[in-house]
Amino acid sequence: MCYALNPMGVGVCLTGFPPGLNRRVSHFFLKKIIPEPARLTIRTTAELAKHVGLSRATVSRILNGHSGIKQKNIERVMRVVDETGFSPNPYSNILRGKRSATIAVYLSSFKQHAVVQKLADVVHRLAKVGYTALIETAENADHADITRWIMRMRAEGVIFVGQHTDSGLAAQVRELAAAGVPHVFTENFSDAKANIVTLDRTQGLELAANHLLDLGHRRIGLMGISDKVPVEVARLIGLRRALEARKLDPASALVSVGDPPARVSNMIFGREMAQRFASGPRMPTAFVTVNDEIAFGAIEGFRTLGLAVPGNVSVIGFNNEDIAKFASPSITTIDAEIEATAAAAVDFLLSQLLKGVVISARSRLLPSRLVVRESTGPANR
Repeated sequence: MCYALNPMGVGVCLTGFPPGLNRRVSHFFLKKIIPEPARLTIRTTAELAKHVGLSRATVSRILNGHSGIKQKNIERVMRVVDETGFSPNPYSNILRGKRSATIAVYLSSFKQHAVVQKLADVVHRLAKVGYTALIETAENADHADITRWIMRMRAEGVIFVGQHTDSGLAAQVRELAAAGVPHVFTENFSDAKANIVTLDRTQGLELAANHLLDLGHRRIGLMGISDKVPVEVARLIGLRRALEARKLDPASALVSVGDPPARVSNMIFGREMAQRFASGPRMPTAFVTVNDEIAFGAIEGFRTLGLAVPGNVSVIGFNNEDIAKFASPSITTIDAEIEATAAAAVDFLLSQLLKGVVISARSRLLPSRLVVRESTGPANR
């Protein structure tokens, strides 16, 4: 069995093997002698431009989706891109000293539904205007030094999502500002130089307290609300303001559990808090919780004790999550305006980038909204 290997007549003959073996041996030798054509490899935009016979500028415009280019040229470039799997290097602009089009998003935790929802809205909003989000969490000790992480990733700005309480964070935020990296927090933060765009929780809890007071409640239990973090301090101010406006003493009207259970799960925490309040003297007739999941757990806790909501006690949540809408009874809550907060925070950061300035110590509060549902009713005295 003979094979011609090129038009000049050079070939190879395989003889002396039985017919079946001859075919297998010949196939083996052909693979060794005649290698399969190598797949075209293109590593850079310049190589792609050379291969398709177009200028590098034209190829770059095609890859970046610009208009005003001949359709045949677009098809020529995209055909080669499909065949080779070519992808432009996203860091090439950085290496040339141009914008990175990336924003760092530093998350407090992935464990809280409302925080993750706000993260999703932030990422979506950034993507709509051409920015990529670099996401990290405070739970990752490897990136505790966020200044180093953000500078290494060449992020143009940073958005802090969730409740950040690290005492060392303020100094790092100031370092970023000094390096020309703008920032914004979506929750209250205990540093006078921080930029904050968040919900007016003081107003929200004032609305909640007034709603309960209008229903005749005079003792309000607190679940998950304390003076430990800035966000919760704002809530307490709202509650106290409403009580004082009615000539009521916050010290006696607001009731806390001295030794609250560990908050591993919001729902379990709410259930256990309900049980502790019910076992104490003079149980409050209404409760304000730090989020809807705790409110749901509290309602279940009261139910197991034979206490009806709102027949015996009233419960108010916070965030207006889906669980508040579909619980039975549905939960009266404060809408956290998550989408509006995310949009306002992104717009605030992008305005700094657009103007080429770094701002500090700016604060914007978005109005709260009370959503009245089935979990609140007249005080059962």
